[in-house]
Amino acid sequence: MFVRFSLGFMWGFVAVLLLWPMGAKGQDESMLLVATKELGGHYAQTVIAVSGDTTPRGWRVGVILNRVTPATMARLFPDFAPATAIKEAVYFGGPMGTNTVVAVYRGTRPEGKAVMAMLEDVHLVLDASVIDGIVEKTPNDARYYAGLVAWEPGELEDEIKQGMWHTKPLTVEVMFRKDVSELWLELSATARMKSASWPRSIAAPTAPLGIRG
Repeated sequence: MFVRFSLGFMWGFVAVLLLWPMGAKGQDESMLLVATKELGGHYAQTVIAVSGDTTPRGWRVGVILNRVTPATMARLFPDFAPATAIKEAVYFGGPMGTNTVVAVYRGTRPEGKAVMAMLEDVHLVLDASVIDGIVEKTPNDARYYAGLVAWEPGELEDEIKQGMWHTKPLTVEVMFRKDVSELWLELSATARMKSASWPRSIAAPTAPLGIRG
C-alpha cells in the first residue's frame, strides 16, 4: 500500500503543520479564487478551490485546479498496483508540501479525520489512509494533487481585500474540468467584466500571505 511511501510522510507533515487534533469544522462557504493579472510567483494565473471547512485552529486549505503535471500516480508509486488504474495525471496543488499527495474525491464523504468538504459529495482528502482506500476501490472518482495551499486565520480574507483574488462560486464542473489550459483566461475575463461595474481603488498586490513554499 502506497501509504508506506510518500503518503505516510504526507499525513505526518499535514497533521503537524495544520495542528489537526480532530476533524475539520465548517465555518465558511467553499469558494473559487481566480488570480488577478497582477499576481505573480507560484500563483500567477491560478484558479484555486478553497474548502469551506477550516482546521480546528482556523486554517483555510485549497488546491490549484489548473496546473497539470506530467507525473502519474503509477509513476510516483510504482510498487502500488492499484495506482496503474488511475487515468488522469497528477496536478500541482500548491507550493506547500509538494512532495506529498492529496485528493479531491467525488462521492459520499469518506471516513477519516482530515477530510474537508468542498461541495456536496465533493471532498478534499488529506488523510493518507483514506487516499489509499480510494485508490484501491474507486481510483478514478478522485483527482490527485501534489501539494496544497493553506492560509492562517485571516490571511485569505486579507488577500481578497487587497485585490489579489477574484472570488466566484465553486462548482463541480470547474473542479473536475478535463481541459484546464484556458480555465484562468475564461474565469479571469468574466471576473474582470463583473468588477468593472464596481469602481474601486486598491493598493498594488504584493506576494500572497498564504505562501508557505
